[in-house]
Formats: sequence, C-alpha cells, structure tokens
Amino acid sequence: MISSSTFAQQTTRFENPLKKGWTEYFGTDSSLSIRTIGLLQLQTRYLQLNPGSLSVTGTEKNQTIDLGITRVCIGSLLNYKRLTMFYLLGNNALSISNAKLGNFYTYEAYIHYALIPKYLQLGMGQTLYNGISRASSLSISQTMTVESSPLAFPTGGKSDNIGRQMQFFALGQILKFDYRAALVRPMVQVGQGTQNLPDLSSSKPINTSYEFPSDRFGAEAYICYQFFDEENIQMSSRSFSYLGSKKVFNIGAGFEYQPNATAYLNTDRDTIFNNTLTFSSDSYVDIPLSGGGVFTTYAAYYHYNYGQNYLKTGGSLNYFTGGDGPQGAGNGEFTVGTGHALYFHAAYLFAKTLTQENHRIQLYTYFYYKNFDALKMPSWQPGCGINYYILGHNAKIGLQYYLRNVYGTDLKISSVKHNVLMQWQILF
Repeated sequence: MISSSTFAQQTTRFENPLKKGWTEYFGTDSSLSIRTIGLLQLQTRYLQLNPGSLSVTGTEKNQTIDLGITRVCIGSLLNYKRLTMFYLLGNNALSISNAKLGNFYTYEAYIHYALIPKYLQLGMGQTLYNGISRASSLSISQTMTVESSPLAFPTGGKSDNIGRQMQFFALGQILKFDYRAALVRPMVQVGQGTQNLPDLSSSKPINTSYEFPSDRFGAEAYICYQFFDEENIQMSSRSFSYLGSKKVFNIGAGFEYQPNATAYLNTDRDTIFNNTLTFSSDSYVDIPLSGGGVFTTYAAYYHYNYGQNYLKTGGSLNYFTGGDGPQGAGNGEFTVGTGHALYFHAAYLFAKTLTQENHRIQLYTYFYYKNFDALKMPSWQPGCGINYYILGHNAKIGLQYYLRNVYGTDLKISSVKHNVLMQWQILF
C-alpha cells in the first residue's frame, strides 16, 4: 500500500528533501535501479466502545484512549528495463496487546515483465493489483482519510493478507483505458485447514452464510477511463490525493469472483456452498484549481453477493474481547455483507501555505451507506477530518472524527458511538 511516487507541493521556495527517496543506480548505463522504501504510521485515538467490551485486564469499559502502531514497513523496488520486482516487509495493527516489532512478515512480493511496454505487463506474486474498485488498490500512505474503506476489501483478513492476494496478473494501458486483471488463489489462514473447518452442523443457524476456505482459483478485474492526466500503473497501489501535481478524472468498474467461498446450512442442515461475486463502479476526481487549491472527490458503489444473510465484522486495532451484541467488542462493526453499499469523500486542499517550508492544510468529509440484507436497518456513517502536510505525503498528520453505529441482537441500530483518530506518518 506504499506508493513508489511521492509529490511535493508546487513551490519555488522549498524543495521536499524526501521527494526523490533513496535510489541507487547500477551498470554503465544506469539501467538497473534499486529504491529503498519505508513507512511508519502511529495512531492515537479516543473510542466509545460496544456494550460489554472487556479490556486486556478483563475490566469492562465503555470508552478508551490508547496508542498504536498502524503500520511499519520497509521494502525495495528494483527496475531493470522491462523487469520490475517489489518486496515489502512489515507489520501492522500493533497495539498494547501485541506490540512486538520483531514479528515482521511479507506484505507484498511480486515480479512483472513488460511484454508489450505500456500495453501489456504480466506478473505473479502476493500483490495489490486487485479488482473491484480503485480503493481496493489504494496507497495507504496517500489515502485521504486516516483509515481506508473496508468496503473495498470484502475478503480482508480471510482469503487474503491485508488486501494482498496470491495472483497471476496482467495490467496495461490502451488509449485512455487503464486495466488490471488477475487469477487469484485464495489464502487459507492458520486454523482453517481441513482438520478445522467451520462448524456448520450444530450450533450455526440455518440460511446464514459464513466464510469458508476455498481451494479454487478466483478471478477479478478493474478497468477505468482516464479523461485527463495518465497515472503511473507500474506500482500496484493508487494515490488518493496528488496534492496538485496531477489533473485526474477517472471513472471505472470492476468485479471479484470466488467459487465455493462461503457456505450455509439449509433447512435439512445440509452444507450448501456459495460462489461469491462483487461488482463495483466508481469515480475519482483530483483537480488543481486556478487559485492554487485542489478539489478531490471519490465515490464508489458496491454490490455484494456472498450468500444468504452473510455479514462480516471488523475493527481496526481491536484488541477488546467480550461484547454483548452481534458486532462483538471494542470498535467492531459490520463492514461487509450481502447487499449494497456506497462510499463518498470530498476534500479541499488550501492554496495558502502556512510556513516557509510550505506546510498545507486539507479538509475532508465522507460517509458510508450500508444496506445489507441481514440488517433490519441500513447504516449511515458520516465523518470528517483534517490533514496537515509537513512534507506532502512524506510527513503528515491526520485528524479524523466519525460515527459508528451499534446494532442490537434484533439487528436494528441501538446506539451511535463517537470516535476520534490522530495519525502521524513518515514516508521515504
């Protein structure tokens, strides 16, 4: 989720010292380059917790203030003529319950080759060349909000690795069309092997679908039309704010298909498998204005078919246990379900700089709309925030406020919780 390109603000007074990163060139013609990439994101937050949440000491709590390491990564990008290799090592979601930085693992690792430069590149590995939507391949270091949209990662943490998937992939640009497509081999997490499959024979209710390990290849793709500036497609991740360095207006659509990825019990308590399918359409606008400001919007629509009454819960840096409701403890919420969802955000980057070093301010607002079949009430979740850019995306601070709906056992909204996040970021 780290983009290989970073952008300084347009100014003649100050140059971003982290803009070019750390790159070494080799060979008499410097045709081989190796760039070192690093990211650190630290977060502090205030959360109102779901009813019945228990802390790490077993004490019931209704709110918390804590610290966490959202992400820490380091990697290398190698380019040699038509050949590209990328490897990213790191860890994420390190809280007071699991903050052991030594437990690094592979985030992303792939090789691709430009078979027909610009038009067709082929590759394989654990990558973020995902389908569904632009947000499914977002650069987490160049996102607008502090946290990314879970709507774009319906299989997150189950059959993939934080959005990354094992893939054979193809990408390229034809005229103004930008495409990426992949055959995906779903991951099977520890404890999901054949010796420990989900129990769908006794305790689970009928006609309710649950994620199930699949050993079949799936398929996904995303295509968009670029009206103005063309974006760099070499890396798997996409920026969500170019800070005035590009004029972008794209519209796109995508899908993700996985056979036998969920299962449910019918009235005879027989296990019935579902093929999962997600469709999406979206639009991204990032336009520098004549006065020097930048206007940015993104809108996405998702349609999920994961089987009857499917619901998935999740929560960032959620180490709480217990919970009296169907969303569990802490900041758990329904992130994906069979049905429909919308996501929208809009932002304005002010033209006026705040210091001689070209610090700038960006305000944004956003909302989620989730209308999942299993819920008795749809969910509207608004939020807003501010980004303070010290060195563009290379050094910034984000502050975000949002509402989170809590559902009761009747699957109706029982309360609304308030949340505040602050994130510090350094990228090189």
